[in-house]
Amino acid sequence: MLARKGRDGAGRIRSNRPLPSTGRSVVLAATAAPERIRLSFEHCDHGGDFCLSRCDQRQVRQAVDCLRKLTSHTWVSAFSTGGRGVNSGGLGYEQHDRHRLTRPVPDEVPGDALIFSVRASLQFRIYGYRAQGVGFILWFDPNHEIIPD
Repeated sequence: MLARKGRDGAGRIRSNRPLPSTGRSVVLAATAAPERIRLSFEHCDHGGDFCLSRCDQRQVRQAVDCLRKLTSHTWVSAFSTGGRGVNSGGLGYEQHDRHRLTRPVPDEVPGDALIFSVRASLQFRIYGYRAQGVGFILWFDPNHEIIPD
């Protein structure tokens, strides 16, 4: 198979050299953009003390805004929004040791999963864990009770 010599529509130079024939299809590797965060509410505290339904209208709006921002990030860029004091900003992503939680982690959460939180407002935190590239939301904590400062 010969490629036409010249320039393509994007201005790249085409070659007239034959493609290697291996008897197999040629698979070209493309540089894919990192995947944005996907969320699941499968293990959320449905109907419990830290369910979104316990929040007032303003808090629900804050939670939705926070989750929308979170899903616009990749995991790497979300990690960079963490920190305290001068380094705080954006989502305020933090990872937490389980022993610091005032709430038991649901049995469905894998034992090696790291618990994280993101900041919906100055006091309001949303907690979850990451597994297989998905963020599983666990708790909505508008009063900063799960890990008090």
